[in-house]
Amino acid sequence: MVNGDAAYDVAKEKCDDLSGNAKDVCIKDAKVAHTQAKNEAKMSKVSTTSSSTATNQVADVKKDAMADERQALYKAANERCDALTGAAKDGCQNTAKTKYGMK
Repeated sequence: MVNGDAAYDVAKEKCDDLSGNAKDVCIKDAKVAHTQAKNEAKMSKVSTTSSSTATNQVADVKKDAMADERQALYKAANERCDALTGAAKDGCQNTAKTKYGMK
């Protein structure tokens, strides 16, 4: 997980060169990559155990990982919508909610 944290820190540093919505989107995209890296680490840690309990653990971890990833992707997509205004912004936000299963 150290590699994922380091990559996230580097990505955030690159975002510092940007400003406004571009910076916000960049940070959200970095968070998506960080979430994915964390989830991969969790999955590989749990999947190395071979037992019936591990099978249930893998399913639970995978379910949680997918929810975390969907949330991060939604936040990044919603941040992109902030660059828009009016009906275009509303449509963008509704599309993001639908795509990532947010209420």
